[in-house]
Amino acid sequence: MLYHSDQHRPDYFPPILGNGQMSLTPNCEGSVDFLPADFPDLFSVPSGRIFRPGRRLISRRPSEIPINLISFGAIECSWMEKPLSWQQELKEEEGMIESRCQYPGGAEIQSRCFIHPHFPLYAMEKKILQGEGVLSFRYTLKGYDAESQAAIFATHFRRFAGGGQLSFDLRGQDRYQGEVILFLDAPCQITREKDGVLLSCPVRQGDCVHCYLALQDDLDTDDPHKENQKIKALVRRAGFSGLLRETCAAWQAYFAQGYVRTGDETADWIYRVGLYHLKCWTTKWSIPVGLNDASWHGRFFAFDEYYSFLALLGANRLDLARRVPAFRLQGLPIALRRASSRGQNQAHYPWETTEYGLEGARDGFWKKHVFHMAVIAQGAYEYFEHTQDRDFLAACYPMIRGCAEFYTRHMIYTDESGRIFAGRCTDLERLGGSVENPLFTSCGIIRTLECLAGAAGILNVDADYRRECLRLAAGLRQSLPMEEGRYVPHLGCRQKSIAVFTPKFPFHVIPGREEALLRAWDDYIEQEQQYGNMYAVGGHVSPWYACWKAAGFARAGMGQRAYEALRQSYESIGVFGEMFEINEPEKRYRPWFTTAAGVFLSTVNEMLLQSDGENIEILPAWPEEMQHAAFKLSAKGGAIVEARIENGRLIHLQLSMQPGLPPRKFRICFRGEFLEERLAD
Repeated sequence: MLYHSDQHRPDYFPPILGNGQMSLTPNCEGSVDFLPADFPDLFSVPSGRIFRPGRRLISRRPSEIPINLISFGAIECSWMEKPLSWQQELKEEEGMIESRCQYPGGAEIQSRCFIHPHFPLYAMEKKILQGEGVLSFRYTLKGYDAESQAAIFATHFRRFAGGGQLSFDLRGQDRYQGEVILFLDAPCQITREKDGVLLSCPVRQGDCVHCYLALQDDLDTDDPHKENQKIKALVRRAGFSGLLRETCAAWQAYFAQGYVRTGDETADWIYRVGLYHLKCWTTKWSIPVGLNDASWHGRFFAFDEYYSFLALLGANRLDLARRVPAFRLQGLPIALRRASSRGQNQAHYPWETTEYGLEGARDGFWKKHVFHMAVIAQGAYEYFEHTQDRDFLAACYPMIRGCAEFYTRHMIYTDESGRIFAGRCTDLERLGGSVENPLFTSCGIIRTLECLAGAAGILNVDADYRRECLRLAAGLRQSLPMEEGRYVPHLGCRQKSIAVFTPKFPFHVIPGREEALLRAWDDYIEQEQQYGNMYAVGGHVSPWYACWKAAGFARAGMGQRAYEALRQSYESIGVFGEMFEINEPEKRYRPWFTTAAGVFLSTVNEMLLQSDGENIEILPAWPEEMQHAAFKLSAKGGAIVEARIENGRLIHLQLSMQPGLPPRKFRICFRGEFLEERLAD
């Protein structure tokens, strides 16, 4: 998407670059050196700093979230004057940002920048289209506030041909030592500055200058200097064009793993940007809401990461999706220690998890959430459904059981009448704390117990506990809160809540189109302008709530209503097709919000393709009037489904199995009608 500065959109925020190791947001000149105050129309926006996952300081302020990201500094790339006008384009399928700036006096400069897919390396090209003068490239090791500034120290500086090397010492929850190198491929003046380096390069029309910034620390490698030397040698050997070819090839391979083309250009654009977004911020641990200081400092919410996981799973990015259950499995010992005593194995995962599996949230009623164990168990089981990886399911089984045991020991009660129900907890935060038998959490518990039963059956273990879980799940179904013939968030609830969609999404514990559920949905929608945000702000429906609603309709096979809800989310996208947490006048929160992007992707996936391991439904919830579509997506049972629909007819269908799986047959349905049995091989 190409954005022009003369559009003056109040929701403009720079596009992201990232490779899971390094994240930054370059402006029109390629600079990453700004503060949230520079965007007065936006709230909770990242600082213009370089961030890396897993590197954290420990806040000493009682009001602050305790474990925050360390800043890895800023880079300023500037001409002699500020631009008069500019344009900026995110080329998501190439992993690159391209921009053009016009300056006083007629100077014009084109920039291209990217992060290499395999290294913490930021590369930039400056092409002088008009004018002559001096280009400046300044790196400064600095924080985004006083506390983050106090944690970083420059320790040593050395010049080399074309640039400078700055060693650093970052002191947080661990001590991180490493170095940054900044260098050009053109003659330049090298100036050491306090905590930084300045490279100044005289240029004239037709010149092309390339700038490189590489970061290494001892969390990456035992020898940061040696690794930076390897990166520098790679740059010298490949040059900017070679590195860009490698980057484009990596992104093209990623996009080739699966695709969606619906005929709705806006939906397709948001989908592509969402895929790009999730890839940028999928770390070697898991997927945070954002990899910056504004998005809970890149801590991991099991609830939020599940939606990104589900998106990648359905979009056939199984390698990235696997990182989510693998991360939760890695954190199982800590989760067990938090809730278990002798003879017990209850897994109580942190609400905000650090890379070490520890709690990162400050104290508050949100720590009384328990539904996040449900998406942890469900995600591990759904990964098996899509991959048929029995070994990984067996590895994850103690985690699924630990989540189930937390519920069966800690959360499920039986009263004198024999009614089985969920105890008090914090459900969705907008409903407040200490809610008894809430709909959302209860559906999550049911789904967890059924995932346990499914996994135990496949692995042929825990026969007695499996039966107990199925008994309790059936009892909980009978006591889901209902008033006046419709499901409610909890008995006596005076609010309306997106929670009424939970029996379909994300937990799908009520089959078909039960009248009490449809009545609950309509009741919520009547007042969703008031209740359509996670917070009690604004007068609109946030994009991830719109998609949550669309996903519910999709699983109910209600294509027209699913599409109408999906289109609601379009109103909240940013200038590059990115999702915000909230984007409405005077209430613009958190651009580049992975939760919303993940829900959008997974919703589109399920509108086009649904499966249960035996049956594959093509266009189960796509509007009848939409006559053209094509996709390549992952299905349960281990199949990859590639289909093309033209003029309302299925004209191409190819089924293949995930690598390493044997051929098998599936029943194929198209728009609700059985077509045939087809072998996937």
